[in-house]
Amino acid sequence: MLSLSTSNGTVQFPLASVARIRRSGQTVDASELAKLSEYRAAVRYAESGGNKTVESVHVFGKSDTTQR
Repeated sequence: MLSLSTSNGTVQFPLASVARIRRSGQTVDASELAKLSEYRAAVRYAESGGNKTVESVHVFGKSDTTQR
């Protein structure tokens, strides 16, 4: 389970076993995500039948900024 803090509160997503997780161009194991709390992240997910499942996570450094 992936928990993200947003401006609307905490959101939880099931993390697919095949989800791609990357940080600075490097692959990160899902077990390492707990060590990256308070980092920024971009998450892509699929929704089917009202259920959301994470497909990929891109973790940014604490001081990285991205304009989108």
